[in-house]
Amino acid sequence: MKLVNKIIINAPAEKVWKVAAEDFDKVGEWLSQVNHSYKREGESCEGSPMSGRICDLSEKANGPIADEKITEFNKKELRLGIHVVPKNGNIPVKENNVLAEFVVKGPNKTEVIWNSNLSLKAAGKVLYPVLKLGINKAFNELLEELKFFVENGTPHPRKLATLKKAS
Repeated sequence: MKLVNKIIINAPAEKVWKVAAEDFDKVGEWLSQVNHSYKREGESCEGSPMSGRICDLSEKANGPIADEKITEFNKKELRLGIHVVPKNGNIPVKENNVLAEFVVKGPNKTEVIWNSNLSLKAAGKVLYPVLKLGINKAFNELLEELKFFVENGTPHPRKLATLKKAS
């Protein structure tokens, strides 16, 4: 399943790149879909400050996680490749290969293009139409929350509601 999601962020590309790529392991600070995130162990690809990240997707011990390895870290061309493997839980996705591109549209305007190529498990293939809608919505929310965080310096209200609910 291939999906392309886009958003314009009113900030310089370097600022967007810093949050999305250089601070890759800190996504749990601003993305409501992630309970907690931390650096992944392993060898980093060329230019990357880390191998990737692990994202806890729930508060449960041994709950679902996303193991996200950085496969491309090109600061010059503002391209970030990510190989995502969901683990634990009944997740109908085998893997997702993402190419995130950060396109300069002006001194304070950056377009983020989120290209996803998902491989589905058998259950995911059966649920394809509903799954496509849900995943597309999740990626749009990811981009909205990135935009909000970069432009405002604080997490999106969805993330704040998630944090409040957890405490």
